[in-house]
Amino acid sequence: CYQKKDLISNSAVLIVKNHLSYKLGKILLECKNLKDFVEIPIIIKYFLWESKNEKAYFKSFLFEIEKLDDYNQSCSITNYLSYQLGKLIIESFKGWYKGYLLLLPYRAFILYRKIKKDKR
Repeated sequence: CYQKKDLISNSAVLIVKNHLSYKLGKILLECKNLKDFVEIPIIIKYFLWESKNEKAYFKSFLFEIEKLDDYNQSCSITNYLSYQLGKLIIESFKGWYKGYLLLLPYRAFILYRKIKKDKR
């Protein structure tokens, strides 16, 4: 477990990739057919359960991500489509009573267009 602690404390990229928003976005972007879309609720439930366990694990390491060597690279990961899409999904579920879930497909399409436009 000591090696794992060193690995985590020296990698801001690993910390960002373990965020729930990155994982949710990555799941949705990997769906290619109808079967994958049907399995999404099961996969998301698994990742939510796994995220709770990892949150307790990461709380045991109290360090500032800004002080890590690869902090700038981890900042660029937060601009990835998968991270932004996952963040949008989490915001939509937090604001379900405001109708954000109904706007989720539209907001996801707008986000996709924005990120593709920024790449050019």
